[in-house]
Amino acid sequence: MGALLLLLVVVGGAPGAQCSRIVFPGHQYQGEGDACLTPSGAPGTCSRSCGHSSGFEGSGRCSPKDSTSLACCGTSLDGSPDNVIVSPPSVSFDCSASKPQFFGFGTVSSSNPESRHEVSGVTWPWMALVGRKESEGNNWLCAGMLINEHWVLSEAYCFQDLEAAVVRLGEYDFNDDHDGATPQDFSVAEVVPHPDYSPPQAYHSLALVRLSSKVALQKSVSPVCLPWGAAANTDITDTKAKLLTFGNTFGGVNSNSVLKEIEVTVFPLARCVRSYSKLSQYYHTWPQGMGRETLCAGDPHGVKDACIGDSGGPLVTQDVQGRYVVAGIVSQGRGCGHKDYPGIYVNLRYSPYLAWIKKVAFNAP
Repeated sequence: MGALLLLLVVVGGAPGAQCSRIVFPGHQYQGEGDACLTPSGAPGTCSRSCGHSSGFEGSGRCSPKDSTSLACCGTSLDGSPDNVIVSPPSVSFDCSASKPQFFGFGTVSSSNPESRHEVSGVTWPWMALVGRKESEGNNWLCAGMLINEHWVLSEAYCFQDLEAAVVRLGEYDFNDDHDGATPQDFSVAEVVPHPDYSPPQAYHSLALVRLSSKVALQKSVSPVCLPWGAAANTDITDTKAKLLTFGNTFGGVNSNSVLKEIEVTVFPLARCVRSYSKLSQYYHTWPQGMGRETLCAGDPHGVKDACIGDSGGPLVTQDVQGRYVVAGIVSQGRGCGHKDYPGIYVNLRYSPYLAWIKKVAFNAP
């Protein structure tokens, strides 16, 4: 009883005295600039504004020292701010001209009458296939996207066991030479993985592929837009995105050689964290938790998804001007089309990645 009375005296104080804030044991107040943890367990910094959320489900809340409301904003994995604006590089093309190309809608002629058939399809001018040359022909193992006349952006994991030799652009059906598309093949000059990619960790799983010759840009082959400048600040959470795929898209049960377009939803990152953090290998794969370097997207019904052969492929959204802008790169998942495990993508709105791409592929600081 004596201890209780003492506590009441300390809290109440003398009549008319100003009461101090009660600090409960183990509770720490945080000010602007203090370190914190985001809802995914990733490192962050207390701030009045986080800029863009990049799929984050409400940045974590900091416990304010005063009445100021502070959010726990994610930082890059090396501790630097992750919402620095990366200005667009100087280029000789207009990525906004890159639109899906419809073709076919008629009979494809051939010297062999039996090879004539009705086709109609759509190609996406930045979509790339990455593979190796074999005695039977090209073996396509991963996907990518054209970002300028010399470079294709893909995923680093693809190149752990793949000695990439060829990139194909402008394809529709890689098993049909009479589909009406006009694909072009390019030899690979070099593959440049992100310098901080360190498997089995999933962070920084992106790579740049330099082509051996310059691509002649045209309607059927042209670069996709990257989220330079203020575009990286656009919050695309809960918006629809297009996943372009040559892989298996419906539970992984059917093989596929035709370019398909499927619609998925960009989920709050916390949705992926809740699911994947239950897996035993989560902290082995993401030891610092998932943060802004990661994008979470999938089908609310668990049907459509990236699958085998899709790694490195583009996830794109349309901005208010109608441009197709890359949102993410197909990276990780658990099975195919699993409702409880949406797809994991490399987040292209993560400014350290944009800065690296600009430096390497556009030769600009």
